[in-house]
Amino acid sequence: MSLVFAMLAISMTGRFAAPASEQSAPPSEASVSDQQDFDAREAAAREWLLLIDAQDWQGGFDKTANIWRQELTLAAWIAAGEEVRAPMGRVLSRKLDQYGAVTAPSADYKMVIFVTDFENRKDVTETVVLQQEDGVWKVSGYWFDDPARAD
Repeated sequence: MSLVFAMLAISMTGRFAAPASEQSAPPSEASVSDQQDFDAREAAAREWLLLIDAQDWQGGFDKTANIWRQELTLAAWIAAGEEVRAPMGRVLSRKLDQYGAVTAPSADYKMVIFVTDFENRKDVTETVVLQQEDGVWKVSGYWFDDPARAD
């Protein structure tokens, strides 16, 4: 089951097309500039996820892209985090799975996908959607697929 943890409004309005127009495993023979881009995207995603892991909802909200903050209030974000993410418990491991891109007319969105084991859930696929604002990767979407829930 796919849980849309945040950016429900954006995903429901169709601003993001099908999950990925291109997906690839982490690069093994990428060019230097491609590798630097992958590294920067992964670092931005991991930095943001650390805030979420610590249940620092305000800190996570502050590091999101403008589109996130236009579509989702801080109060709604906190409520979603406390209801959906917090019960999963602390992170036991998080491994990079793949990179991807999202086809959308308004921006160049990139995805970083992880497989994460939480204290109370295992093998959860987390997707962090990023876009650049002023040369900085910012989170514009996040969701996870939880195989333990088959609602």
